[in-house]
Amino acid sequence: MDNGLVRTRDSAATLVLLVSLYTFELSGLLLAIAIPRSGGKPILSFLASRPGLFCLVAFPILVASSAVIVHQYRMSRRTGSRQFGLVVMMNLVTVLILLTVGELAIRVFSFQTTEGLVFMNISLLPRSWGDVVVRNHGILKRASTNDPYLVYDDLMGWTIGPNRRSADGLNFSSVEGIRSPRSEMAFADLPVTYRIALIGDSFTFCLDVKYEESWGNQLERALGPEFQVLNFGVPGYGLDQAYLRYYRDVRPWDPDVVIFGVFPHDLERTMTVYNLVSFPEWEYPFAKSRFVMNGERLAILNVPPLTPEAIFSKSSIKDLPFIEYDRGYNQADWQWRYYHHSHLLRFLISRYPLWPVPSQDVSEVAMKSVNSELMRSFVRLATAEHSIPIVVYLPARKDLRASSPHPEGAMGFEQSVLRSAGIAYTDLTPCLLEVSPFDRFVVGARHYSPQANAAIANCLREVLVRHLS
Repeated sequence: MDNGLVRTRDSAATLVLLVSLYTFELSGLLLAIAIPRSGGKPILSFLASRPGLFCLVAFPILVASSAVIVHQYRMSRRTGSRQFGLVVMMNLVTVLILLTVGELAIRVFSFQTTEGLVFMNISLLPRSWGDVVVRNHGILKRASTNDPYLVYDDLMGWTIGPNRRSADGLNFSSVEGIRSPRSEMAFADLPVTYRIALIGDSFTFCLDVKYEESWGNQLERALGPEFQVLNFGVPGYGLDQAYLRYYRDVRPWDPDVVIFGVFPHDLERTMTVYNLVSFPEWEYPFAKSRFVMNGERLAILNVPPLTPEAIFSKSSIKDLPFIEYDRGYNQADWQWRYYHHSHLLRFLISRYPLWPVPSQDVSEVAMKSVNSELMRSFVRLATAEHSIPIVVYLPARKDLRASSPHPEGAMGFEQSVLRSAGIAYTDLTPCLLEVSPFDRFVVGARHYSPQANAAIANCLREVLVRHLS
C-alpha cells in the first residue's frame, strides 16, 4: 500500500481518536455538573429543566464518543500499533496543562472580600461563618453611627423605624413608622374620609424613587383629597412578613381598603429565616419568623427572632435556631473538604452548585402551601375586619420581557400559587407593558421608575373606583 495513503489514514484515525477523547471528557463534565442538580425532582420534570436538557444532549454524545474510543482501541490491539497509547497520552498531557493553567489563573485573579474569596464575581464555596460575622459586624457598626432606617422587630424581624431618614436621603418615616414625605409627621393627625393601606415589599414601598413618585402617593393624588394612602411596605419583606405587618400594624388603623402587593421573589423569602444565608448580597443583618403548615393550618416558628447582635455572637452557623427551615441553607456549603484546596474545583462547585434534595419543610410543595394559606388568611381576616382586600401582582423584569402578558396556561409559579389558592388578583403586567422598556426601571437600580409607578397608580385608581362603587 502506498506510504502516503497509509500516513493519511493514520492521521485521520489519530484526529478522530483525539476529537473523541476531548468530546468524551467534555460530555462527561457536563453530565457531572448537570445530574447532581436534579434536586430530587421527578425525571420528566428534571429533563424539562436546563440541566436536564444538558443531560439529554451530553449522554448520547458520551455514548457515541465511547464507542469510537473502544473501536480505536480494538483496532490498535489487532494491528499492534502504539498510536492509540500515544494519542491518549497526548490528550492527558493537554488536559493536565489546561487544568494547571485554570488553577493558576483563578489563584492569581481571585481576590479576598468580606464575603470570602471571589473570582469573576462568584464567591467561592465553601462559605465561612467567620467572614459572615466580620462583614455583618461592619454593617452594624456603620448603622450605629446614626439612626438606621430599618430596625429590629420582635415579630417580623425588621421594620421601619419611626422618625427616620435613610442614608441616601430618599426615604423618610412618620412617627408611626410609615413611609412619609418627611420625618416628624403623624398620619393619624390628618383628616380622612377613606383610608387605604398598602402592604408588601420594596416594590410596594417603592425603593429608588422619592415618596412623591411612589405609586402609593400618586394613587392618593389621583383619587382626590378625601383619600389617604398609607404605605406600610417594607424593603426585603416576604409574603409572611407583609401578612404579619397587616395583622399587627395595619388593622388598628381600620382601613377601608388594604392593597397587598405581591412581587414574585416574595414567595421565596417566605421560606427563609436568615437573609445572610439565602441572600448574602443583601445588607440585612436580621433574622425573621417563619411560617410552616401544621396540618391545614399555619404555625409560626422563631418568635421572637434573634437580634442581630445575638446572631453574630454564635460560634457556628449550625448554632442558629431553626436554620434547617431556611430554604437557602445547605450544610455542605459551609463545610471545608480536602478537595477545596483546588481553587479550580471550588470555582466549578460555586458556579454550578449541587441541588440537594430539599426537606419537606423547604420544598416547592411547602412553599406553595404556606404562601397560599397566607394569602387566604389575609383575605379572610381583612374581610372579617370590614376592609376590602385587593391583591395585586407586581411584575418582575422577566414578566416584562414578553410583548404581551402571559396566557393563563403559561403563567409563572407565583401567579399559579395565587390562582390555585382561589385568590382574585389584579395583574399589573399589562399596565407596565404600556411604559417604554427603557423607562420601566430606575437606571442602574432594580425598582420601578417614576413613570412605571405612575402607570401602576393609574391602573389601580380604576380598580379602586370599581370596588368602592
